[in-house]
Formats: sequence, C-alpha cells, structure tokens
Amino acid sequence: MTAGRSACLVYFLVGLVALLQPGPVEAQILPTRAQGPDVGSRDSTRATPVKRDSFITPDIYAYPVFRPWRKTIVAGETRQQWHQFDPLDASPGQQEFGRLNNIGTAAQRLQPSRRPKIGFDAGFHGFDPYLLDSDSLIFYTAPLAYTDVSYSQGPTSEDGLFTGTLARRFGKGTDFRIDASRIYNLGEYSHLGNHHSSLRLGIRYVHPKGRYSLSLLHGNHIIEQDENGGITTDTLFGKDNYEEPINIPIYLTTAETRHRITDYQIAQSYALAGHVDRDSLGRLLVFHRLRWQDRAYTFSDTKPAADSLFYGAFQTDQRGIRQHTDWTTLSNTGEVLASWRSPGGSSISFQGGIEHRLHRWSNEVGKETIHNLLLLGELDMRWKDRIDINGRTQIDLGDQAGSWLAEGSIGIRTGRWGALHAGLHLSQRFPDLVEQQLVISQRKVYDQSWSRPQQQSLFGTLEIKPLGLSAGIQTSLLTDAIVFRDPGIPEQITESVSVNHLWISHHLKIWLIHLDNKVSTQSSSDDRIRYPGWITRHQLYYEGKWFKKTLRTQIGFQARLISPWTPYGYQPVSGVFTLQDASTEKWNPQIDGFFSMERLGFRAYLQFDNIGRAIFGWNGTATNGDDIPRQFRTVAGYPQPEVWMRWGIAFRFRG
Repeated sequence: MTAGRSACLVYFLVGLVALLQPGPVEAQILPTRAQGPDVGSRDSTRATPVKRDSFITPDIYAYPVFRPWRKTIVAGETRQQWHQFDPLDASPGQQEFGRLNNIGTAAQRLQPSRRPKIGFDAGFHGFDPYLLDSDSLIFYTAPLAYTDVSYSQGPTSEDGLFTGTLARRFGKGTDFRIDASRIYNLGEYSHLGNHHSSLRLGIRYVHPKGRYSLSLLHGNHIIEQDENGGITTDTLFGKDNYEEPINIPIYLTTAETRHRITDYQIAQSYALAGHVDRDSLGRLLVFHRLRWQDRAYTFSDTKPAADSLFYGAFQTDQRGIRQHTDWTTLSNTGEVLASWRSPGGSSISFQGGIEHRLHRWSNEVGKETIHNLLLLGELDMRWKDRIDINGRTQIDLGDQAGSWLAEGSIGIRTGRWGALHAGLHLSQRFPDLVEQQLVISQRKVYDQSWSRPQQQSLFGTLEIKPLGLSAGIQTSLLTDAIVFRDPGIPEQITESVSVNHLWISHHLKIWLIHLDNKVSTQSSSDDRIRYPGWITRHQLYYEGKWFKKTLRTQIGFQARLISPWTPYGYQPVSGVFTLQDASTEKWNPQIDGFFSMERLGFRAYLQFDNIGRAIFGWNGTATNGDDIPRQFRTVAGYPQPEVWMRWGIAFRFRG
C-alpha cells in the first residue's frame, strides 16, 4: 500500500512541477468524471455543442483518446455537481448504486445496465466506479498548463478524498494529461476502512501535417479494503439497532481485500487520406493499439474465529482464509476507418477490425491461458445535424467462441425543442471466471460449467428542453442469468427473466430557486434479479451571486429515497453481491444539506450528510421508554453512518 501511495504522489508532483508555468488566466473551467464527450463507440462523428456559462471563454476543447475528431467544448461545472464529492453520485446520469458503508467501499448498481463488451472477464467489479480507467482518458487542447486540485474531508482526518488533474498542450501537436485520486476512509464503524490510490496519465503526439499520431497511456490502481465482513451486534435491542455506533464490532477483524491494476498502452493512427485528428470531408484511417494489463484480487483473513459461521461453505481452514486470483492480458488491435462528410453536415463512417486478447490467469491450484479473437465493427451516420444512426458489433472467434454483441440506435434532434433516442441491444457472453470457479485456501469451493447468459434490450430516451423534462425506458429479457446465493455460491436461472426500467426527470426554476426531480421505477419477473421498486432523487436549492455578483453561491437540500426491498449482501472473499433474505428495508431516505460557493477558480462547500437519519430514523420505543434508532442500508449488514459534516475546497489554475 505504501509503494502505491508513493508512486501516485510522485507521478503527480513531478508532472505538476515540470509542466506548471506562469501565464495569464484565460478561462474558468472545471473537469469532472462526467464531463466531456462519451468515450463509447456510439459517439457521433462530429463535435457536440455544449452550453457554456457566460464567464467561460471557449479556448479549450476535450476529446476522447481514441476518437480525437469528436471534440467538445469544455464547459463550466455547476455547484450542485461540485458538492457531490462521492464519485458514485457524480457519475454520468447519476446512476444509482448500493454501497457498503462509506466512500470507497464496494458498490453495485441498483438499476438495470447493459454490458459494454464481451471477452474473458474475471468478474471483480465492485470497485470499478472509483477507478480512473486509461481507456476513458479525455485530453484537453490547453495551450497553457491547466491544473485542478480538490480535497474533501469528513468528520475525522482519516476520512478524506483528494483529486488532481493536470493538462497541457505543448506546441501545436502534443497533449498531456495526468489524473490522480486518493481516498482514505477508516469509516465510522470500527475495523471498516479503505485506502485507494488511482492514477492515469497519457501523452498524445500529432505530426504537424496531421497524418500520424502516437498515444502513450498508463494507469495504476491500488485498492485496499479492511475487515469488510459486515456489521453485527448483540445489544438487547437486536441486530438492527446499535447503542454506540462507533464501537460496533465487525465480523472480520483481521481480514483485508487488495485489488491491484496496472495498465500500459501504445496506440498509433495513420491517415491514408484526410487527417487523424479532425473530421475532414473524406478520410481513410488505419489504427493500431497494443495494451498490457496486469490485475490481481486478493482476500485474506488470518485469524477467523473457530466457531464463526459467517463464511458458511467458505470456512475451509481454521488457520486462515485466502483467495488470490491473478491475471494478465495482452491485447493487440488493428482497425480501419473510412468516413465521408458533405459540406452540408451529413456524414457516414465505417470502422472495422480485429482484436486479439491473450489472457493468462492463475490461482492457488492452477493456471490457464485463454485467447479471445474478436471481430469488431461500427457504423455511424448523420444527416444534417438532425438524425444520427449508430451500430456496433463484437464477435468472438477464439476460445470463447459463441460470445457476441450487437447494438444499434437512432437519435433525432429538433434543435431547441429537444431530442429523441432509441436503440436495441443483443448479446451473449461467456460466464465470468468467478461465476465458474472459486479457490479458497488451496481448495476448489465450486467448479461449474454454465450456459452462456443472454440479454436482449430495447431502450429509448426523450428530452423536451423548453419544459426542462427528460424521460427514458429500457425493457430487457435475460436468459440463463447467473446470480450468487449466500454465502457466495453461483446459481443459474434457466428460465427467461423480464426486467423493466422507467425514469423521468424535471428541472424547475422560479426566480433564484431551483427544483430538480428524478424518479426511477424498476421491476423484475424473478426475485433473484433484484432491484428496488422505485428510487427518487430531489434537489431544492437557492443559487445566486453575492458581494456585487462576484461570489456564486448555492444553499439547499438533496435527497435520495429508495423503496422497501430486500437488499443484496456482500461476500468479500470473492467480491460479489449475494442474494440474502434475512434482512429487509422498509425504505431508505438519504438526505443531505449543503452550502457551496465559487469565486475565480476557488470553490468550497459544507455538507451535512445523512440528516435523514435524524429525521426518519426513529421507528420504535424500547421497554424503558427510550427511542430506538433505525439503521438505513443499501447493502445488508452495512448501515449508513450517523449524521456528520463534510467540507471541501478546490483550486483551479491556468498558466
């Protein structure tokens, strides 16, 4: 852990000192994980306009590392985004997650989602929302050094989040960016803490004639989760209520999870016609990428109690429990892109190629090599900035032949009135490694051979700008889906399961008062595919400019409400979320109050977390007449913390 921390700090500080040069302030901008263009393969082939605040000068553009011609103006960030310090809450579209106890802990989506790709997958994804993935790197065309650093802290010095970004364009053709994130959180409850170090950096060179580009990328992530086996107590009020939350015991007092990821990439593009970095009238582009990635997931508990029943079938050795999976991947991708655009704005592009992935994984009892040979194809069409048609496919011809993915969508824009988007997703995947087998303390707990899970989804979104209204729907049919039963044993659902998701959001402004509402509803035809029936988000706030209109200020409340349901449990040995039926939630209100402000690149906020606990947390009376506090949870065994205050500051520099 020490080495990982040092590496992240050294990388960031060295880059900061080397590249930060004095110069005039030209723009006020703030990047976030949600900012910039979508890096998925369904991006349009032309730049998408972004609304800018009046105080921003459009001198910086952002573009995804592997789609440099899809530039987007870097926009300013509103204060309601800034005080959402947790990456789970700041994610695009505010995708809802169930989490363990505190920031940085393993998380699971509470709404249906579609897999973005096929191929071998080990299946350890609980910490993905906190990773700075090098594939999603966004470059800035910043002529002067651009730096943005922030720090956020909870009620103690052991609860903090640091983020830093440095971007710079050298000359006319070399862009550099480095992002760093550091989370350290011991949590409110005893023996529940985590430490994250995440780093990504990239440099991209473009030849002055625009015919050739070279990109070098690196990512490094070290995730450490301490004693994360769930919370229990033997107080006379029962397991759901605690007399002193700060002293609640933990099932696993000596356990630790460690997830490490290291990534190196080199990508080259050569334009046989046109340019590599912009959408010319006609273009023929050859692309090649070589990627090496090394990952490891380790869980260890050196001193499990002799009479412990927590692990169930996993209790294999009283001297301790250990699960270690290590896998490396070497990917070699070659593609050709051909595009044409008319002077009037209509365009069409085809992209196709092949990708070979060599995976070598090992655990305590065996090793194996797996080859994926993927055929890749994409189609993008646009008609006069009004209609977009996109398609994408992946077909595996290697060791996991029979896996495939195909999806297509159409988008219709009506200028200032809004937009309509609809699409279809079809896929069949090979089961993940953790779904097939698990080795604990040199013994196979299970070794299964499953049918390939399938998914068919129809989805659509509608935006009506004059009304501040947007809505979306997705209906899916899942066949041979795989779930995990307590304490973490996989099970396949042989029949088809129907899953539906509908959401609607609205923004209302009256004078300086804003009201944002989003309501989502989910349903499943099988309780083994489990989601809350409804989830709502609400934000009521005042926004204005104080002190002669120089200090932008927000004061308000935000709330997330989750319907009664039976949440998932968590199994740290394999990092999976399990179906448990012992613990249910009546409903889950998470309400926060905040004050935030911004002035010339400096931002600050105060936030009172979980005040809903004080408002709604009293649900009964003990025999002595005392009130019993109720614990709210989105994952069974991990209650939300007590009411606390968090503060944060950020600085943005240009030059």
